[in-house]
Amino acid sequence: MVKRLNLDAMIKREDLEISTTGRGSIGSGGIPVSELQTNRLHYGLLRKPSFQRVTNDWDIDNVVTLIKAFRNGSLIPALILWKSEAGYTFVIDGAHRLSAFIAWVNDDYGAGPISRRFFEDKIPKQQKDYADECRHRVVTEVGSYAEISTILQQENPTRERIKWASNIGKPLDAQWVEGDADTAEDSFLAINQRAVEINETEKYMIVSRRKPNVIAARALVRAATGYEYWSKFEETQREEIKRKAKKIYDVLFEPENADLSRSIEMPIAGKPYSAEALRISLDLVNFANDLRAKKSLDELQNDEDGSKTIRFLDKVYGVVKYVSGDGKASLGLHPSVYFWGATKHHPSAFLAMVSFIQHLNSSGQMIDFCFHRAGFEEFLVANDNIVKHILGKYGGWTKSAPSVFEMYKLIFDGLRNGKASSEILAELIADHRFKGLSEVVEIENSPGKRFTNDSRGATRRRELLRSALRCPLCYARLPISALSDDHIVRVQDGGRGDADNDQLTHPYCNTGFKEYLVSSGREFPSRPAFLAEAAE
Repeated sequence: MVKRLNLDAMIKREDLEISTTGRGSIGSGGIPVSELQTNRLHYGLLRKPSFQRVTNDWDIDNVVTLIKAFRNGSLIPALILWKSEAGYTFVIDGAHRLSAFIAWVNDDYGAGPISRRFFEDKIPKQQKDYADECRHRVVTEVGSYAEISTILQQENPTRERIKWASNIGKPLDAQWVEGDADTAEDSFLAINQRAVEINETEKYMIVSRRKPNVIAARALVRAATGYEYWSKFEETQREEIKRKAKKIYDVLFEPENADLSRSIEMPIAGKPYSAEALRISLDLVNFANDLRAKKSLDELQNDEDGSKTIRFLDKVYGVVKYVSGDGKASLGLHPSVYFWGATKHHPSAFLAMVSFIQHLNSSGQMIDFCFHRAGFEEFLVANDNIVKHILGKYGGWTKSAPSVFEMYKLIFDGLRNGKASSEILAELIADHRFKGLSEVVEIENSPGKRFTNDSRGATRRRELLRSALRCPLCYARLPISALSDDHIVRVQDGGRGDADNDQLTHPYCNTGFKEYLVSSGREFPSRPAFLAEAAE
């Protein structure tokens, strides 16, 4: 597994758009590594553009290899810098390299003092573990900066160690961009589309960084910690954005330290520190605000005062509150049934389910869904290879989300019409939109002889889902993140608040489904036959 470090805190962000007539008189020469200590002038003036991608692409090997090469006197590619009229030194290219050196000099590989301050002490366990591992490897394979920088003060250092001390005294080479802020931004885009390409999402978020959907996505993906892309707004709006983003984050990305190899209680939107987190956040914001066509995105205006960003976040919460969490409206969808496969998160399935819940809500079918939810989920668990087939056929993310959405509708409609799972599966196989499913089913029923990561993951998932808690009202699986205490006999019917009258349900089953059944006089769903069979 690739162990990527989050070094985003090492260099502060700043808006490029400061008027300038050139690179400035100090914009020349390289940067001595000793000047990267947090109390030195050079470090205090270092900045990276506010729109730059998160500095979390390098793994431990990259960082250790770079520092060792520098210590040994190897050539390090030049940084590309730009000096603003205000005196800041912006990193146009080389942010990962420079951040690695700052991490070394300050002994902070993503969980030290700089990082803790930047992330407001909200650092996940995985990030801390990787930082500790990187520090250990640097100390044992290279040497800490504190040790190597004092070699000449030590008694009788070897020739090799003297050479190391000499090498780290050399400045990091730099080339300087001349021009104004627009020139610097153009240089950034041109350079960063070469070696490590900027994908379309990253490019859109740079160009559209003042639009409310982009600001909202950046706020919610880190629970409003780190750099504040909304810092230009008034304090009232800033605090409102942070509060709403944190609320959404808790629904989407907690428990953030969950481990798929040990648990099925995973965050519904995937890991918040994964490479996909920002993209899925943006896609969710766009889905919730009906920005699915390119024309709509292009016509979206910048947010000048924060009000649009707040409205966008409100709409996002208005959708996700039905999907997960412990709020009264929450269906408490189990993440490993709907959003995770045996080995990874499925963003397309997540976006498709968000759309499906929107569809159920707008068409008044939420109660019907609760009646058939257990069967719906059982079909998904038994036939999870179907989602993998659709992803492979149409591609990931928004490309396959509409097809997964149509599959959800077909399954739900079949259950409402009293069809058995085998009949629904036959309909899916016969549907031209899902061509190729018959081959998938045949292959799934003809496994190889050796265990694979997929087969091991599938076994763990199957057994853990089999023993998962179930809601006594709808009989679907009940995730720990969405527990609601329900009076078996309602308070208004004389029920007491003791343990014998308490049962754990989905929040919506407690506050919406049960209340509907009681008020309408309809019978509660009976225990599904497949549960009785499983218990035998």
